[in-house]
Amino acid sequence: MLTTFFICSMLHRMPNKPLSALTLQDRDIEIQIEVHRKWEFRGAIDNGPILHIDMILTDCIGNAIHCQIPSFPAAKRGDEFQVGKIYKMSRFPVARAKSSYKPVDGDLMLYVTPYTTLELCHNSPSSFPLYVYSLTSYDKIDPNEPNARNFHGEVLLSGGAAYHWYFNPSIEEATAFYNKIESEKINIELPSLDGQEITPPQLPQREHHDLKYILPLNPHDVPDEGYECTVTITSIPEGKTWYYIACNTCPNKPSIDPIIRQCSTCGSTKYCFRYKLTFKASDGTAEAEMFAFDTVARTIIGKPCPMVVASFSRCISYPT
Repeated sequence: MLTTFFICSMLHRMPNKPLSALTLQDRDIEIQIEVHRKWEFRGAIDNGPILHIDMILTDCIGNAIHCQIPSFPAAKRGDEFQVGKIYKMSRFPVARAKSSYKPVDGDLMLYVTPYTTLELCHNSPSSFPLYVYSLTSYDKIDPNEPNARNFHGEVLLSGGAAYHWYFNPSIEEATAFYNKIESEKINIELPSLDGQEITPPQLPQREHHDLKYILPLNPHDVPDEGYECTVTITSIPEGKTWYYIACNTCPNKPSIDPIIRQCSTCGSTKYCFRYKLTFKASDGTAEAEMFAFDTVARTIIGKPCPMVVASFSRCISYPT
């Protein structure tokens, strides 16, 4: 009798559950969604392997949620989801949204697994949202956020793979702004070149040497542009930490005290994780121990440091 009840309850799904009603306990439900946006994440290397595919899914009452296809099923299942198509989707896990990255507001997100079922809908409601957006006023932008200082005094528009651009959309909140500038003449001035041709910046020409030549050198004898050397990473020494906790307020990013989690320079308790990767490398002539900080290490690893640390969030202490 218990087995019969279990089978019946599995077969009886709640039809087209709204995205806003999803919970962490949901296991066998069905939703009707439209693939609103879709992009591939390849880490810090543009032509690297797909680490995961991300999507924004919407339902017919205007809800939106972040959905991710991990690297393992991405190769086979990525093409099944087409932007602008409406599907019935079931057998997917519901998880907590990532604190480090939220393309849309919400506490939950979905994952696609090899067991997730997808059925294309041919007759669907026409009430799916045309736009999904979240506006932030200028006074809400924290000037102490990483890289925010790079935008001071500059007029620019930038975005990444997760961005979607709308030009002159019919957004009700923008009507007042459009009405205000409708009668105004807007002059766009481009800087003149004064007859000068644009020349690309000249990169420093570095001499190429092997490690056997470079290692005995006195650092003061090395030219300002440095030397080039092509090496292969041979090993990563054990017992050395690969990250440090940096202040997220000070411009020079000093380290945070690991015990009290406070910056000794400014007293801030806002911190972030950054790479300090130590490794051994060789070019065949010699071997040397090297290290790379956040920017270079992120290119080597292919993932930002906070993402790697977050994957160990269930551990009692952070890994070393």
